[in-house]
Amino acid sequence: MRVWTPGTSPPSLHVIKPVYSDKMPALSRARLLENAVAQRETVLLFDTNILRRMYDFARAGARREALREHGLDQLIRVLNQPDYDTLLLSPGFAFDELAPAMTARFHSVFEWFISHYTPQYRNHPSALPPNLWTPQYHSTYWELTRHAQYVFALPYALLLLLQAVIGDKSGQGTGARFERFIQLVLAEIDMLSAREIEVARWCLSPPIDRDISYRDRRQAMIDNFAKFQKRTPRSIEELKHTALNGARDLLLIAAAVYSDAKGLDGIAQDTWIATYDGKLASYCEHFSYVPLGPLSGSLASITHVPSDHDTGYWQSTAELLYGLNRQRAARALSREFNAPEIVERVRRAEGIVEMTAAHRFG
Repeated sequence: MRVWTPGTSPPSLHVIKPVYSDKMPALSRARLLENAVAQRETVLLFDTNILRRMYDFARAGARREALREHGLDQLIRVLNQPDYDTLLLSPGFAFDELAPAMTARFHSVFEWFISHYTPQYRNHPSALPPNLWTPQYHSTYWELTRHAQYVFALPYALLLLLQAVIGDKSGQGTGARFERFIQLVLAEIDMLSAREIEVARWCLSPPIDRDISYRDRRQAMIDNFAKFQKRTPRSIEELKHTALNGARDLLLIAAAVYSDAKGLDGIAQDTWIATYDGKLASYCEHFSYVPLGPLSGSLASITHVPSDHDTGYWQSTAELLYGLNRQRAARALSREFNAPEIVERVRRAEGIVEMTAAHRFG
């Protein structure tokens, strides 16, 4: 695991809200007070990189002056603000992403860090002790529990098909490659999912280096969803690992959206994500879910449409998706999600990416 050393730039903490109307809001004191008056719980989900920063800090000696090197001074400032004692911390999803052998170590460091630097936080009465947790982490899709396979099936399958298109070196233009991706999704999965399709739209988009904001956002999406440890995957196992990791990121967002929509134990939730992953934050600044109460998550919004810079890519892909959505709307509304069927379609997606990988890696 990476240890941040003096002289390097500390990672930036991002507190992001995947559900919003126009511009991503800030987690402010006023928001917390508003939620408290409305008897709505304010929940902060932790990304796994929060736990890794804590663990690296503890392993490096836990010197107070080293908090900034690990970016943890930012987390402490956020959690220790006045009236933030109504904020509920939810690290469960982060622990689920850890290998079982590491869970106990990370949990003890987490408990120590929170009690030492943010002592106003206590375990919620409904919190499960670590000995009752069922580890959810597995390195491959087929090692997941059956229920977890249902949850991961759609994002994992679509990101696998994205890898298949990225690996196709037939010389097609960017628009044709995106259209090829959509054709594969319709033929093999027969479901369109806005969040994964938007990921593919960016990963397959043309490079436009003169637009720095566009260039950085595009590269962030490629690094997060198409690269293996910041490089191009070199094996079928790395391709699958990249798709599964991307699915985990998207499901962290989905968990926040679901919490807002459904609440917990009859209590309304206002759910946020704390992460050191700037790529995930960039994604949520560009792509959000419209707040619709219990229906939140059913309608997505692209909050920033890039300029085409004469490429025509964004306009043509938008027209393609608009036409497909109109064509498939009635069927989508009447169709029930068949989880076992989608799991079987994962096998087909893996078969396609294995076939393309055979040509790609020799």
